[in-house]
This record gives sequence, C-alpha cells and structure tokens, in this order.
Amino acid sequence: RLARTARNMARARAALETGTAELLARACMILPEGYCRLDAEALSAAPAEVSLRALARIVTCIGGRDYPPRLERLERLHRAVTGVAAWRARTLSGCHVVPGRDGVLVCREPGAVSERLTLIPGAEALWDRRFRIKVGAGTGKRGPITVAALGRDGWAALVEANPEIRRSRLPAPVRHALPAFRRGRKLVAVPHLGYFQIPRLTPKTAGFRRIHVRFSPAQALAPAVFSVV
Repeated sequence: RLARTARNMARARAALETGTAELLARACMILPEGYCRLDAEALSAAPAEVSLRALARIVTCIGGRDYPPRLERLERLHRAVTGVAAWRARTLSGCHVVPGRDGVLVCREPGAVSERLTLIPGAEALWDRRFRIKVGAGTGKRGPITVAALGRDGWAALVEANPEIRRSRLPAPVRHALPAFRRGRKLVAVPHLGYFQIPRLTPKTAGFRRIHVRFSPAQALAPAVFSVV
C-alpha cells in the first residue's frame, strides 16, 4: 500500500511539473537582461496549484535564489497578479513585480543587489547568482575590473555622459540592477546598454569588448521534469 501511494504521489508530482513547464512556456518570456514579461491572464486561467508553482519558479529564477518564497507571501502576490482589481508594484524574493500594459514585469530588486566582485581576466565568474561573466585576458592591465549593480548613481552618470542612453527601450525598473563594470570608481562598461568606455580603440584596449555576460541564474525557470521510475 505504501508503494502504491508513493507511485500515485509521484505521478501527481510529475503531472504538476509538466503542467507548470507548459504554463511557463506560454505565459513567461525571459529576456537576456535578466527580467521577464508575464502574461497574467494565462496565469489566472491555469489551475491554482500549477499557477502558484509557475509564479514561484519565476521569482526564484529572476531573484537568483536557491529556494522558492514562503507560501503565504507567494499566495498574496498571486492573488494580486491574477485578480481583477488594480494593484501596485510589489517585492518578493529579491524581485520587483510591476503591473503594466505589456504584461507583468518581473525584475531584480536593485536594493537587494549588494555583491561587488573583482574579476580575474580570462576566468568565468557568477555575479549576483544571476549572470555568468568572463572578461578578456587583457582587461586587467590598467587596474582590476569590478562588477556591481549599475544603481541610480551609475545610471545618472551614464546619462550625463551619454544622453542618448535615455532612449533605451529597456524598462526603467530593470536598469539599476544591470551588471556594470568599473575600474576604481570609473564606469567602463554596461554591456546590456551597449556602453563601452574606450578612449582609443587599440589591441590593448579592445579587451573591453571581450566582456561576455550571460543570464544564467542559480535556478532555471523550468528545471528537468520530475519523472516516475
């Protein structure tokens, strides 16, 4: 009887995992800048348990967390996102969740990003448990390169130096949590905004354009599906 119960529970879990993955494929679009657009109507139309699991996966992935949020907080956010009443932006698991015309925006909460990482040229590093970063071997000759969140001050300095950056189509809530590369206090690159500060492009300084940034969070949006053996 115990074995049969275990098999039945395993089949139920496998069905939930499959349903969650299918819902995420329909309702969620992940962008390389580390945020997503969520179709609230698709989330609302799905069975409650599947919908809750999908929302938990999204905030866990975008927030760079290892574990999903507590059920009570998740349910409160779920009621807001899937409800008919208007709601304001909320935070959960290091994410900023914002309603909008193009769907619900889920991005990293800038205030939750505190990591400043000194990069070793030629080596790969994981920053903020969200981005895999590798810099060219020649980038450290003029001093170490660090990566940290762009932040409000960084964005303001960037706009002052390059006013055309204001025309970026990247949603405003996403910008402040982007990985920004600095040498000392000087901003040298924000790849997701197409910014590379290179005084003179030579083989020695061209290393700045060999900065590789890839969104690769600690927990994938839809990990390997649970199966029954």
